[in-house]
Amino acid sequence: MRITIIVALFAVVVAAPTNDKEDMAIISTTNEINVDGNDVHDFDMADGTEDYENGKVKKFGTKPEDIGVASKGSYSYNFPGTIITVNWITDEKTKAVHTYIQVSYPAQTPACRSMSCTIDDS
Repeated sequence: MRITIIVALFAVVVAAPTNDKEDMAIISTTNEINVDGNDVHDFDMADGTEDYENGKVKKFGTKPEDIGVASKGSYSYNFPGTIITVNWITDEKTKAVHTYIQVSYPAQTPACRSMSCTIDDS
């Protein structure tokens, strides 16, 4: 019985998460949402991580339900030895571009503008 308790306590100690990462200070942050639906979000962190997003309400078609938010922005993070920056646009011609990979995605149908949408690539 004692051995079981000792083994269980040892397992808990070994499995406990370690907090090796330092807390990173946020240098600046902006979060603006306007009554017309346009928005701006950004933050800068002490390690060089940055994020910027600017969204505008846009009509994508002729029907009243063809209204969405077209956003553009970028994010940067510190990959050991270099800063990686990705610029992106989400609209009817969605794409993400950075110096390492350039990808363009096909326009989504109006029914596929939610985060839960999946598109058949076949």
